[in-house]
Amino acid sequence: MLRPLFLATLALSACSAPTPAPDAGDPPFFEDGLIAPDDSIPCTPSDGGPAQLDCNHHGSSVAELKDGTIAISWFHGIAEKSPDSRILWSRRTAQAWSAPEILYDDPALAEGNSTLWVHENGDLLLFFVNIVGAGWPEARMRLIRSTDSGKTWSAPVTLFDQDCWMLRYPPVRLKSGELFLPAYVECLALPSFVRSKDDFSTWKVEEKWKEGNWLLDHVGAIQPSLVRLANDDLSEGGARPPPGPTARRGRPASR
Repeated sequence: MLRPLFLATLALSACSAPTPAPDAGDPPFFEDGLIAPDDSIPCTPSDGGPAQLDCNHHGSSVAELKDGTIAISWFHGIAEKSPDSRILWSRRTAQAWSAPEILYDDPALAEGNSTLWVHENGDLLLFFVNIVGAGWPEARMRLIRSTDSGKTWSAPVTLFDQDCWMLRYPPVRLKSGELFLPAYVECLALPSFVRSKDDFSTWKVEEKWKEGNWLLDHVGAIQPSLVRLANDDLSEGGARPPPGPTARRGRPASR
């Protein structure tokens, strides 16, 4: 069974000299613990069986909201891909986590990976996955937005209406203002990207997986994440079966 864990890093000022060791009384840079008491969030089988506490918690994402609140989202249900799976979230202020709430649930579909991203103006975007069939090969990437820190949400929009497309980590913004959302083709185990020049009012899905060289160079790499470097290059890391994780660096071509 997987349970949601909280992990946060404090922002540290960049400096040229090595960072001094913390004093014994300083607060830790990292904190971990359970969002809610163990086995406290019930899940209900889609066949109408009794609710149970032996549930799946998976695919967590953490973000700092515009007021400094830490928010975390994850998907929760009887099992991974089970029809009752839905996206929950919790927020932390004053050293306490709020009771987990349903952030998004389509009763007819299973929800999967989600990732929170906070716009520079404070708007909150949730990118997530729905399963429209029996499993991940029939997944769709979707997006909802909130302009009031999650009190209300927009209706979902589908980013790409084709099978097998998934995501795991939030977008990064280039100096040009363009957003890059890392994604991957589950059926082929290949990374790709969704690009937007207008904060996902419109977007373009990179279909580089159709290119032979990309297929040969990237096969087996899923769940990519991105970091923007100082020169606007992107560094990409991904999960991969043995021999292990991948790491690449490059500069996005203009579109």
